[in-house]
Amino acid sequence: MDRLKPYLRAETLVFLVLWLGLMILGRTALFRDPGTFWHTRVGQEILKTGKFPTQDGFSFTREGERWIAYHWLGEVLMAAVHVVLGWDGLLLLFASAIAALYSWVFVRLKRSGFHPLAAVVLVGLVLAASVHNWHIRPHMATLFGMAITYTILLDIDAGRLPLNRLAWLAPLFLVWANMHGGVLGGLATVALVLAAWSVAFRLGLPTPLRHLRDIGLLLVVGIACGLTLPITPYGPEALSFWLKILSLDLGAIIQEHGPLRWQEPTGWAMIAVAAVYLLTLAGILPDWPRMTWIVPLLWLWQAYEHNRHAPLFALVAILAVADMMPLTRWAGYLKARGSDLFRGDVERGSDWRAWLFPFGVVLVSLLTQLAGVPVPVLGRGWVWEDPKHWPVGLLPTLQALKADGDATADSVPTFNDMLYGGYVIYHVPHLRVFIDDRCELYGQEFLEQYAEAESHRPERIEEWVQQWRFRHVLTRRGSRFDEHLQAHPQKWQKLAEDQAAVLYLRKLP
Repeated sequence: MDRLKPYLRAETLVFLVLWLGLMILGRTALFRDPGTFWHTRVGQEILKTGKFPTQDGFSFTREGERWIAYHWLGEVLMAAVHVVLGWDGLLLLFASAIAALYSWVFVRLKRSGFHPLAAVVLVGLVLAASVHNWHIRPHMATLFGMAITYTILLDIDAGRLPLNRLAWLAPLFLVWANMHGGVLGGLATVALVLAAWSVAFRLGLPTPLRHLRDIGLLLVVGIACGLTLPITPYGPEALSFWLKILSLDLGAIIQEHGPLRWQEPTGWAMIAVAAVYLLTLAGILPDWPRMTWIVPLLWLWQAYEHNRHAPLFALVAILAVADMMPLTRWAGYLKARGSDLFRGDVERGSDWRAWLFPFGVVLVSLLTQLAGVPVPVLGRGWVWEDPKHWPVGLLPTLQALKADGDATADSVPTFNDMLYGGYVIYHVPHLRVFIDDRCELYGQEFLEQYAEAESHRPERIEEWVQQWRFRHVLTRRGSRFDEHLQAHPQKWQKLAEDQAAVLYLRKLP
């Protein structure tokens, strides 16, 4: 048994539990966002044509308007995995990456002196504050980009890395800028820390800077990171699209853009993480805190304003806790009392052998999927599109739709709920959707009109029929649109329905 200890450490079990949980629960839960489908479709188009999109080709309400695939690298990665392994491969990639990230957070906590069980509780709080925004989409790159960026800053601030390792940030930002616009948050974090270090150095406060010329290094690194933003296939235009999204007020339209809901479990977890962070920070006082330890306050404010930032706050906050705790007066108090919460026997790191078993499990799953073996959890055919959430039963009917009076038409304008836009874009390529969640394409006014119609003015669909001349409507069962169409059988015929949705046809005069 002693021979197995290096291979079965606490972090081994944390990884396996997280991985298995994501593989089991994620087969449906991680495929409930329409972005998963349309991002994959965009990546497929780039791989197929070798060209980067410059205009919309998925909707009939914005067809031909300027639109760019500014998440192109993440979309190509998703499409490449999908080509080889299908949705099961994307689930495997996501589950493995997330399990590795939070197992690494666990190691940081344990290495700082926390008892493994206490570290598990803290990681659990972070997960509870984060899972609401976990989707298989390019935006997950920001979680990893922020983790790497903030850890580099923490380790330099603590003297564990030399100041010149800041140069690592430039290539990281180059990749990140082509994966997701969240790189702007990373740049803001870096700019805040570098500016704080410079000011603290001039004031004679503790910083990792030792010479005046070090300020020049910070300036060079900051500029280099900023200059990576326009290095995309679209040049500076990608940045303008990111800024356009930030300018939209989407809180009432898309849940993840709204403020954090404190009354829900995610909100409770956020309160708990914030309390742990603030209490740990208070334990540093009256000593001057390191500049990097203040960063989570920025992301706490962002999470309060937009719940999609809650995972970023929870991640940087718990990494800061791991960094601060050994230096707090709470640590001295707990060690003096012999508490198991914080033991103070700081570990140097994680034995590489602890990761052999997780690597083997992931490898077995990968090989099983490549062989096409239909094994539950590990193999092919495991991912399941929930028929209560997606119009799975209507796909044959949707795929058979033809434009009115033209059996050879290669596109059919179809009104759809916003939820179904990405799903239709992927599964029924010849249909043109009314709307999807590419909010920067549709604009504030159109999005607000749609949200109003969806919530309490479904009769607006009659105005849109006159404007765009569509005849097919795909809507959720029991929605306000469904109620309106049912109430007007002289105009609308129900073609088909399944557990999730109803398909209507507008009758000709």
